[in-house]
Amino acid sequence: MRLIIHRGARQIGGSCIELGCGPTRLIFDAGLPLEADAPGAAEPLPVPGLFAPHAAHEPPVGAFFLSHAHGDHSGLAPHIRTDVPIYLSKGTSQMMLAGACFTGQFALPQKRETILAEGQTLELPPFRILPLRVDHSAYGALAFLIEAEGRRVLYTGDLRAHGQKPGMLRALKHAAARGPLDLLITEGTLLGSGRSAGRSEAELADFAAETMRRARGLVLASFSAQHLDRFVTFYKAARRAGRVLVADNYLEFVLHLLRRDVPSLPRIGTGEGEIRLLTCVGQKVAGHGSDARLAGHRAAGAGVDAEELRARPARYAMLFRPRMIETVFGGRLPPHTTCLYGYWNGYLSKPDWAEARNALEAVGGALVEAHTSGHIFAEDLRALISDLNPRRLVPVHTNKPEAFLELHPGAMLLPDGEPLDF
Repeated sequence: MRLIIHRGARQIGGSCIELGCGPTRLIFDAGLPLEADAPGAAEPLPVPGLFAPHAAHEPPVGAFFLSHAHGDHSGLAPHIRTDVPIYLSKGTSQMMLAGACFTGQFALPQKRETILAEGQTLELPPFRILPLRVDHSAYGALAFLIEAEGRRVLYTGDLRAHGQKPGMLRALKHAAARGPLDLLITEGTLLGSGRSAGRSEAELADFAAETMRRARGLVLASFSAQHLDRFVTFYKAARRAGRVLVADNYLEFVLHLLRRDVPSLPRIGTGEGEIRLLTCVGQKVAGHGSDARLAGHRAAGAGVDAEELRARPARYAMLFRPRMIETVFGGRLPPHTTCLYGYWNGYLSKPDWAEARNALEAVGGALVEAHTSGHIFAEDLRALISDLNPRRLVPVHTNKPEAFLELHPGAMLLPDGEPLDF
């Protein structure tokens, strides 16, 4: 078998990994770098047969596998040749559709997608590929266990051990432990970053609930509508604090897409434990039957507008994006508003969040960081590698690949573009 990291050996984001065996080549992820606006960053990589025709002496790309919907793994998917089959989870397909409707993200045409049956082996001779669910900050994320000609490889994609579904990591370990693991390709986003272990999602829910209980006015909850765990975290916190969570059209559409696959998710309505729908002019509408569905929520009395939020601020916790200061509240937030910020704190340096902080201070409010990483903590990664005990370990999705040398004697620092035969 042959491994080539086309990009991602020494950077976070922009991942693109190739595994080949005989005449068959598989590609896993094709993402944009985090600095996606840098010159040339959005250009397709020189991967033979993936974005452009392959040379006569090169084997074609047999299939492309997408681990999850985040742009640093999926951003180059629009450029993939139309004759290359694309495999992904149903959840990833749904999140890409939602992102296309609300954030300008690319969504694959349905005719290009082949939905993987999670936990069922796909045969692409000589390869056998087993997709396995992992816990990450994007719903539907997968790892892949790949076998060919007596070799076994695990590509973890992005994952963590501190989310709300610890059973996923146990299942991943169990599947990988069914035989010797020749190669582990794993992320190391937090390794060597100097960031200590943070809260679990359960601990974050406790913290958010206490913050909501202490808050004097309206609570704003800032998180990605595609981060289902974080939605559940803030939903649980709001319930414990005696508040009702208010969703926007984006979150409503995500919940609509997942209503059959995750029936336990909270619904929009007026009953006990149900969430409400923000009604304001200027929100995007997804299509796909959304107009009628949104009108039905409003007719049923599940809508909440700015007047209600101002009249009874202590009753609600509302999903928030900085532009809502203008679109929902006309430029001025209700008095003593608290914002629970559920993203990486690096985004706080952006102009929209600087303006949001000023808007909060102007009404005697505050921004409270309420986040935990979507990536595995260093100590959990160390335990995962120890449990799997691969013969070879190749890091990706990390700024500190050399830190892996301390974790396992089989760690190898493979530069971008350099093949490894094993």
